[in-house]
Amino acid sequence: MWRKVRPTTGRVKKALFDILGPSVKGSKFLDLFAGTGAIGLEALRKGAQMAVFVEVNERLARRIGEEIEKSWHGKAIVIKGDAISAIRRLSGEGHIFDIVFMDPPYGGGMAEAAISKLSSSEVIRDNGIVVLEHSSRDGIGERFGDLILYRRERYGDTMLSFFLKKGEA
Repeated sequence: MWRKVRPTTGRVKKALFDILGPSVKGSKFLDLFAGTGAIGLEALRKGAQMAVFVEVNERLARRIGEEIEKSWHGKAIVIKGDAISAIRRLSGEGHIFDIVFMDPPYGGGMAEAAISKLSSSEVIRDNGIVVLEHSSRDGIGERFGDLILYRRERYGDTMLSFFLKKGEA
């Protein structure tokens, strides 16, 4: 399956990590719809304990794997496959993440499907953060199960929506 890669711009990437701040250091980071892997690699540079990259495109997944082998061996893995299957797999293997970044193709409902699957899985710890990069034209809701929107930032057509996982009260 091929999809047009739309890398996160430098401006949006800088803003993302400025907002996440010190929460990245020591975190377990999941980069869904990884594309070039730039966000997950930046998380590792910012001190993430480990990162998992999920990318459906074989060529891009291989390129991320090569970058990991050069600089991040033992701190990261690449899963070649679709986001929904990967969430199911990671949940079944008992992985729990502090931060999940998702940059699905704009439009087409992939964002809603993936965030809905995340909200019903056990891969995000309580008080974990999910960041969804999407088009400002997408009508993304404010709640998906126990994922609650707490911040939105707009950069031209790009929107970053930040969700916090709230466990049982």
